[in-house]
Amino acid sequence: MNKIPPMFKVLFVPIHPTSCRSMLELADSLKCQSIESHFLLSTSFLKNQSQEITFHGHVIKLTKHFYDKNKNRRWESYFSYFANIFNFLNRLLIDVKAWNLKRWPKKEQLLLKNLEKENYSSVVLFGDRHLGIEPLILSWAKEKNINIVLPPLMIRDNGYGALSIRKNSKFNVSQSIKFQKKFPNQVIQDPNSQKYYSFFDPTVTEIYAKAGLLPTNPWRIGLSGKAIVCVDGEVEKQQLLNNGVEAKRIVITGQAVHDLLWQIKTNVKDKNSDQMKNILLALPQYGEQRTLSWEQHWEETKFLFETLKSFSNMAKVKVSLHPKMVHKKYQELISEYDFELLQGPLYSQLPSSDLFLAINSSTQLWALLCGVPSILMNFFKLDDFIFRQFEGITIIEDKKDLKSSIDKILSNKEYYHQLKLAQESHIRDVSPFDGHCLDRIHKVLTNHLHLEHL
Repeated sequence: MNKIPPMFKVLFVPIHPTSCRSMLELADSLKCQSIESHFLLSTSFLKNQSQEITFHGHVIKLTKHFYDKNKNRRWESYFSYFANIFNFLNRLLIDVKAWNLKRWPKKEQLLLKNLEKENYSSVVLFGDRHLGIEPLILSWAKEKNINIVLPPLMIRDNGYGALSIRKNSKFNVSQSIKFQKKFPNQVIQDPNSQKYYSFFDPTVTEIYAKAGLLPTNPWRIGLSGKAIVCVDGEVEKQQLLNNGVEAKRIVITGQAVHDLLWQIKTNVKDKNSDQMKNILLALPQYGEQRTLSWEQHWEETKFLFETLKSFSNMAKVKVSLHPKMVHKKYQELISEYDFELLQGPLYSQLPSSDLFLAINSSTQLWALLCGVPSILMNFFKLDDFIFRQFEGITIIEDKKDLKSSIDKILSNKEYYHQLKLAQESHIRDVSPFDGHCLDRIHKVLTNHLHLEHL
């Protein structure tokens, strides 16, 4: 008689909608691996506080309690306005808010007690550097000796990715030498402008420091010393080691999606060189991410479509939209150019593509794993340092070069073959890519990999 494997309970704690979707994808992948997934959500995530979510046909349980991440009272907003004008009021505001934060553990004792009753094997966090609920859960899990895991859900860099969205006056502390000296690990220098930026708003930094909840170094993932960090491959592991993360806290697992790519790739048949090529475009979400104005966003979208249309005699174009992008906004324009709007996930079509175009996305590394030559369109100088070390990824800074680069890749068979060979040489640097990435993640979550054995 077959022995039924024990059921392990895992608590997922997303901090925003993007991390929630990524964690739901991971939980869905683990549904047949003796893991029962629970989600602790902010009340702002859901329209109604039901006790479960159905995701891809998989029922995922929620915890019995939600938390309210919008804790600021209206009077605090008014107080903040005047505090910015009068320095002494600002100091008082910091003291008041820090005191309020210190009360959070007491206020949330009921939540923590209910979580404790579940006997979780692991707690999954998006990171160990965010504010809000994350520091509370991080401290609670460590105190209760619960496995804390940061799964491989995103590209982890040396801080410059986070810097790219903080280059504004709100985070600029170049003129505050006192702040830089007081919080050296909270500040990073922009190598281009030489200006200094704080990871959090300076006032928020002061508040969380006074409350004892400020992350050690928010520019780097894994420096809390409390979590096991699952990474894609050797390159990411080395990056974390360079950032100061302990080697014993890093586990190379690869991503769950890597297994899906591997399965699809193994079933892709070689095409006749005379067949129509397949170009897959991950349409940049410049407008959605506020990288550009919506007017500029549509100008760039049309530029890309016009460029790709010139290859209609030799390639079919499929357009993939990020989950944040609303399909109906793009459907008419895509149809106008006689392109195909991809309805399923990007990974389902990537292995069978001949050329992949995207900006600075982790999907560039997916293309590398699948041996699909790719173009990274870095027209607006977004962070691309991670990808420059990999041959086979063509980085284009000037959009005038896009058309000629596409033509060279699709028309020059020898050059195309060189790109594929270059990509193959970097596969092990990016991921184990062996179809067992999810198994390794499962072992970490169920405590089958212990720190002393890492």
